[in-house]
Amino acid sequence: MKGFSVRMTRPMTMKLIAKLKEMDITQTCALAPNGHYHMSAMKMNVQGKALGIGFGREVDMRISDLTPLP
Repeated sequence: MKGFSVRMTRPMTMKLIAKLKEMDITQTCALAPNGHYHMSAMKMNVQGKALGIGFGREVDMRISDLTPLP
């Protein structure tokens, strides 16, 4: 597997306190120097409401320059 993408299909309520309206996660993989695949990038977008206040977060992580452990 070289990556995947996940998307929420409907809003989700958690313990009557928070409601997620949108969540997307995308992850890609790359070959590491040791021959195994590792997560090379991950993007996550979350939108929702908690205690009556809207929130949103976008995360974009990139993993590079891997070095082997001794």
